[in-house]
Amino acid sequence: GLVHLYQQYRQVLSSYQVLWADLDEIDCSAWVLEPSLPANRSIAERRIALKPGLSLALTVDPERSRGPPLGARLVGSSADAAGLRERVASIVDETHLATTGIEGEASWDKSRSIKANLEAFLGFDLPSPETTEKADYVSECGICYAHRLPPAGDAASGGDGSEDEDGAIPDAMCGNPSCARSYHETCLFE
Repeated sequence: GLVHLYQQYRQVLSSYQVLWADLDEIDCSAWVLEPSLPANRSIAERRIALKPGLSLALTVDPERSRGPPLGARLVGSSADAAGLRERVASIVDETHLATTGIEGEASWDKSRSIKANLEAFLGFDLPSPETTEKADYVSECGICYAHRLPPAGDAASGGDGSEDEDGAIPDAMCGNPSCARSYHETCLFE
């Protein structure tokens, strides 16, 4: 009956509390570049600033929120990117995490929050609003000079490119180390 349905609903909601708490921790204590905050509870993806010009795109498994993420990839480039790419690639490899015996190498610990695991795996604290400015991590497109494009289907409305919109941010990076400018993929295509 209706009571049983309500109990099932409450049970499902309670199973997501750990996920939501971990995502709230990331949203409050790290620079989240995407999605625009406050994020919808149904979005289990975050793009987190790591260093100027370098961010981590992370997809968390809602069913196993404390387990290794479904996907993790670096976006952008930096002098440290080469070493970080290897670490980030190994985050999603559960067999590597379960069998790692290399001294000093972090492993994913399901008893820690997502943020604590990321910091242990990356080897440094994520930049936070308490210690840095968001302008250090927000990059503008080298073609259109906007940070965020207007949302799809809203180009005619003359969006102002503010961070409250859900348009794309620059996610392509010039491969030339002396340039290293960020670009929107659509600007490059055009």
